[in-house]
Amino acid sequence: MQHSSSRCLYIKCKKQKELAPVIVEAAEASCKEAQREELECSESSELEGSFDAGWQKRGSGWSCKSNWVNTGKVVEFDVRTRNCSICQYHIGKNEPKPLHECNVNWTGSSKGMEPDMACSMIQGLLRIDITVGTLHADNDATTQSRLPRSIIKKMVKHM
Repeated sequence: MQHSSSRCLYIKCKKQKELAPVIVEAAEASCKEAQREELECSESSELEGSFDAGWQKRGSGWSCKSNWVNTGKVVEFDVRTRNCSICQYHIGKNEPKPLHECNVNWTGSSKGMEPDMACSMIQGLLRIDITVGTLHADNDATTQSRLPRSIIKKMVKHM
């Protein structure tokens, strides 16, 4: 039996929507445990870690993570998505978009995604009383300028 392309798209998106919350919940639990371990291993109240963002091989968004010096584990993550496959499908067919749970969470430029995620992750850690003293990152001036010295005391650039 052959499926129409819209039916296949619906099934694929439905399964992704069902699995996504489970995956996010597991990732958040893993990060919380890594945060606890990092705090236990740290000799200072200000943690030292690294941050990087990258394009997905397939898809239309960025994902990023932060690893920390003592454990090397991911203690925070974030995702930005500019496109929704359901929206794109119906736009391509010149049809009205159906009501659906759209996953777009970014409308700005691609250049602005990385600094936005860095700020979001650092602020998320601050909300749970985790202070980042030193952050290792790539040589992105935009990210560096968006993280004020009041949040990050030292930013180490790597090429």
